[in-house]
Formats: sequence, structure tokens, C-alpha cells
Amino acid sequence: MIKQERQEINGIEYTINTIVATRALSLQPQLMKLIGRSLVAFFEGNDGSAKTPDAIAKLEGEVMKKIVDTLIEDVEKVNIVDLAKNLIAYGATKGTMAIQFDNEFSGNLGTLYKLLFAIILQWQILNSSQHTNLQEISPRQLKKYLKLPLLVVYKHFWV
Repeated sequence: MIKQERQEINGIEYTINTIVATRALSLQPQLMKLIGRSLVAFFEGNDGSAKTPDAIAKLEGEVMKKIVDTLIEDVEKVNIVDLAKNLIAYGATKGTMAIQFDNEFSGNLGTLYKLLFAIILQWQILNSSQHTNLQEISPRQLKKYLKLPLLVVYKHFWV
């Protein structure tokens, strides 16, 4: 069943759609090549052993460094432009109209990344992947974590 959610991003209303199964299966390897190993790094570091605020802060710093290092190594394994265009084409509309990628996001990459982030969060593929621990982390933790790969990709290619 295709689910839709309306979301306003920088004053523009977009409709976020779940991606149909066939297309999701074809996009999953690209997405996992990009963020899969960094997801593993996240879960390896999140073992619950840190109890004090200082220990938690230190662990978070170490885990984030490992995630960023891993993501930077993996970012060249995926054609970011094709992945972004496909995620937008199959995962969002502007009202009822298809989004004209280059026109919509020229000079507006912040909106592009917010929309990609919204699509990835809506996309059920993350919940059905081999990483069953994804279901154990809170939506807040997942949201915080998923922002990092998008920011690293943005900084790596466009800053």
C-alpha cells in the first residue's frame, strides 16, 4: 500500500510517497552502499555500555567520527546524483505534479537535502532491511543519525 504524507519544506508543500516495492528493491543497494556501513558503525558503537553523561558524550563523539570516516570512504561507491534524482522522482511530488529536479533545486540544495531526508525517513526499506536493530532505536536517534550522512554528502560534493 502506498502511503502519502504532506510535508512543508521551506514554505513549499511536498507530498512524500512510499516507494513501490519494485523500485525500492532497485534503489536499496545504492542507498545501503552509501549509508550501510555507517549504520553498522552506529550500532557497533551503541552497545549501551556508556552510563555517565561524560562517557556517553565521549562514545557519541567516537561513533560519529567512525560514521563520518566510513561514509566518506563509501560516498564514491554510489552515483549520488542518480540516487537523489530517483529518490525524488519516485518518492515525492509537488502537489500532484512531478518535481522538475534541476529547476526545483537550482540554488536551493538545502530544500533538496531536507526532501531527501523526509523521503528516506518515510521509506519503509530501512525498517525491512537486514539491520533489525533499526527498529530498536528511537525515531529521534534515527532522525539525528540520518542527518549526518546527508550533511557529509552535501559538504563533500557542494561546499
